[in-house]
Parts: sequence; structure tokens; C-alpha cells
Amino acid sequence: MYASLYNFSSLLQVNDISSEHDEVDIDFLNAQWTGDMLSKLICINVVGMICTLSEMNFIKFVLSKARRLEEFHVCIDEDCSKSNEAVVTELVKYRRASPRAKVFFERMSDG
Repeated sequence: MYASLYNFSSLLQVNDISSEHDEVDIDFLNAQWTGDMLSKLICINVVGMICTLSEMNFIKFVLSKARRLEEFHVCIDEDCSKSNEAVVTELVKYRRASPRAKVFFERMSDG
């Protein structure tokens, strides 16, 4: 997942960024950063999150670096232990490189 950060187009769909064994922190992501690797990213969809530290750090990193970002869609899995309010409260605290970036939130459900 993180190795593919170098080839972003204007749209990115992420289906599974969780890892049971390796937590990825913001320092690791910043160490991988090159100035233009998110320069074309306009919209990102992250689907099936369970709100691990790695997943939240990934969102924080992208929001802080993607200067052209307009839409960040976050869809958490119904099995996520955090409440909707807790997730949204955390997401709105993240710094955004793009003044146009809007975060859209939903929780998956059976049905």
C-alpha cells in the first residue's frame, strides 16, 4: 500500500490499508514523502476502515500534503469500535494543505 504512494493520479481508491502487525506512523510517511507525489490528487476514497492508528495516520498525512485535494471520502467498516462522532471529531482536527478539501464520512452497514 505505502509503496504505491509514488504513482498517484487525480483519483485514488483505497480498499485496505490496515495491517495487523505493522503500525505506520506519521514519521514513516513523512520520510517517504517527495514534494510532488500527491500533486495531482483531487479525490480519494478510503473504504472499509476500522480506524487503526495506521489508517488514521494515512488520512492525516494525505490531508496535510495534497495541495489540490477537493474530496476525501472515508467509509468506515461497521465493525469499527469508534463511534461516528469520535471519528468525525478526529478527522476535522487534521490540518489540510488544500483549502478546498472536504472530508465526507459514512459507516458501512449490512443491508
